[in-house]
Amino acid sequence: FTAARCMGTINAATAELCEALAALDRNGGWAGGGILSLEHWTTWKAGVSKYRAGNLVQIAKRVEDLPACFGLFREGRLTEDTMARLARKVPAHRDAEFAGIALQCMIAQLDRLLRALPELEPPDPATLGQGSVKLRDHADGSGTAVIDLPPDKWAIFKQGLIRAREAEYRDR
Repeated sequence: FTAARCMGTINAATAELCEALAALDRNGGWAGGGILSLEHWTTWKAGVSKYRAGNLVQIAKRVEDLPACFGLFREGRLTEDTMARLARKVPAHRDAEFAGIALQCMIAQLDRLLRALPELEPPDPATLGQGSVKLRDHADGSGTAVIDLPPDKWAIFKQGLIRAREAEYRDR
């Protein structure tokens, strides 16, 4: 019983951190001084890994989209691991449904369920072209990149990738 209560406290505190990150994201409070992104700021200020910072920021960006799920997280009833998975995959219109499901599932069961969901909608075109490169390391050693660059920077980036690939093949 004590362990469960401690975990609930940790979950609620992590939800509070995610709400603070959401506020920083809304008002741009993380920007400046060479900070590249909210994830970068989080690794620095929260002292967490890039992987965990990515999860925390993903949750923070979905606080308003997933009020039922986030409410359970705030109450300490969902864990950070569960909430990160929900934030990554659950569309806003299925929030209440998945809030109920998440309470009943172990992480492995939730993972299987979420794999069946289609990917979330692509980002709003109005926000594209501002320029960002986000890299996320996964626990299994794989990774994901989200690259959003204006045409001039994209051309340079693309050439760099092509040259790096050619050099790799040449060196083999």
